[in-house]
Amino acid sequence: MRSLFASLLQRLRMQRPANASGTAAGNSAAYAQPRIEVGSTLHTMADLDPVAAAAFADAFVVEIDHAIATCTLGDAGTPPAQALQQIHALKNTISLTGSQQLLKACDQLRDAASCDALGDTLAQRFIAVANAAGLLVKHYRRSLPSDDADPHA
Repeated sequence: MRSLFASLLQRLRMQRPANASGTAAGNSAAYAQPRIEVGSTLHTMADLDPVAAAAFADAFVVEIDHAIATCTLGDAGTPPAQALQQIHALKNTISLTGSQQLLKACDQLRDAASCDALGDTLAQRFIAVANAAGLLVKHYRRSLPSDDADPHA
């Protein structure tokens, strides 16, 4: 299903005329998919010890699931300081991927929470960012060896 959507989006992008002002280049950057950045903690660990990186990726996904399960941004009684703490914790977790798109999304969440924009919409955005991070690492995890494999085999 994802590949179908990706191919449709690709066709739409190719059909758009590029204008001389450079907006097409700006739009392609805006639609860039999050990725594990070279030099990030996870990428470096994968270079040094792929088996340990696999276990680290599994722990990352557990941490993301915990962030989603404990999200209180949609609760009416959530104090702004607690909301900011949850967003900060999510950003700290995501920083291990180095994904600039996801880190920027966390900054946008923080800005919205700082303006007292708490509620269901902010909670949904938080969960969407967390899910994107989880999917990114789950996908990356597939490229790593299983942590129960014998590394000397």
